Amino acid sequence: MLTRAILEGEEPAEATPVLETAIDEVNGNTGDHSEGEPASTGVLPVAGGDPFETATNPRPRAGSGEGGTVADLSEDPETGDDEQSDDEKGHDEQGDDEQGDDEPSSGLRNAIEWSAVIVGALVVALLIKTFLLQAFYIPSESMEPTLEVGDRVLVNKLSYDFHDVNRGDLVVFHRPETDPSDDEAIKDLIKRVVGLPGETVESVDGHVYIDGQPLEEPYVPDGVTTTMPGPVTVPEGQVFVMGDNRENSSDSRVFGPISQDLIIGRAFLRVWPLSQIGFL
Repeated sequence: MLTRAILEGEEPAEATPVLETAIDEVNGNTGDHSEGEPASTGVLPVAGGDPFETATNPRPRAGSGEGGTVADLSEDPETGDDEQSDDEKGHDEQGDDEQGDDEPSSGLRNAIEWSAVIVGALVVALLIKTFLLQAFYIPSESMEPTLEVGDRVLVNKLSYDFHDVNRGDLVVFHRPETDPSDDEAIKDLIKRVVGLPGETVESVDGHVYIDGQPLEEPYVPDGVTTTMPGPVTVPEGQVFVMGDNRENSSDSRVFGPISQDLIIGRAFLRVWPLSQIGFL
């Protein structure tokens, strides 16, 4: 155009600064505007974003939603996450049914466990009672003041498996057939061992003598006397027993020495009443 204007003798028009215009367009500035201010028709860059993203035409991002939240891509946009598929509902219902089925089985398991514990405890108690320890009730006054009516004592059944019967022991034994008492309710008796096998037991002036020697008996209250029909020699395998209440006791002075085979065990501990718990 400039060449043509020169040839035709016309005054050439002012040339358009193409380079400047291109730079203005790249900078987003067209038309007249104040320096440092964006043009009204321009676009604003998104700070820190994609260079091809603009405020009026944001570039979509995968996995992002409005408000900066992340949307579930598998979610139905129409139904949302409040609704479940039929398969999920069926799975939940099946889980509830299985949980309900577990409750009866859990109760049955607990019942079986408790039954096993109770049976085991009973078996242990039976074994202890049969071979080791047994509690006995004192029904009469024959052992007063050492033992009162209603007291309960613990008997060691293994005691005489390891040592011989000793003088002064409190022994529980089966009632001998020579006992003239007609009280069938009394099956077992408790007395104190006074004479051992081979010894001669007698009463002299109200006191017990063993082989001619007086026997010290601190368990007999002062002033209480012991009477016997005559001297008794204790056979082998037997012992001579008496109650501490010498004036009110049916013992070897009545039914004679007893076989050691009748002895159940040695009473070693009073367990009742609680105020009197202690070794005998």
